[in-house]
Amino acid sequence: MQNDVQILIGQFLNASDGTSRAFAEAEQAFHRGVETQGSRRMRRWVATVNCLDRFVLAERRMPRENRRLAPGEIGEQEKSLASWVRYQRRPATRNGHCEYQSRRLEIVDGFQWDPLGEAQRELATQYAEFFTRFGRAPRYRAEAPEERRLANWAAKRRQLAMRGALSAQEVERLRAAGVPVPRRRR
Repeated sequence: MQNDVQILIGQFLNASDGTSRAFAEAEQAFHRGVETQGSRRMRRWVATVNCLDRFVLAERRMPRENRRLAPGEIGEQEKSLASWVRYQRRPATRNGHCEYQSRRLEIVDGFQWDPLGEAQRELATQYAEFFTRFGRAPRYRAEAPEERRLANWAAKRRQLAMRGALSAQEVERLRAAGVPVPRRRR
């Protein structure tokens, strides 16, 4: 059992939140190979998060669903885990998690609640760094592939903003990064 998981279990074994305590007890029993009193749903959740841990340890990445690949290139276990992770990230599911479940997912190496949002924030940071370093926006026809990638990213985000497909917070983040975003078309 991973050290981080042991520490987390220890933190919740005496928790006042009964649901978190029950999940910690279920996971402790799982690692000891003992049947637990927890519900079937709880035991299945604990088994699945541990299966996810093993997958990440073996593959050194999170499971993925890629419908562009030929059938059979991604195994059934990986597809199942990717679907489970996507389900855990859903706002309705996430809001139903007890504190133990949320923290347990967060210690899975590579887990993010909003991976697409994280990628967008990282690109906004890279754009701002480019703008600061060179004093200009990245160009589409630049020789450097990284500069072209940033220019294309900014153009796509501008288009989304003009169509009203981005939240006010996302538009503000673009402007803060130095991306010129015109007002929305009506």
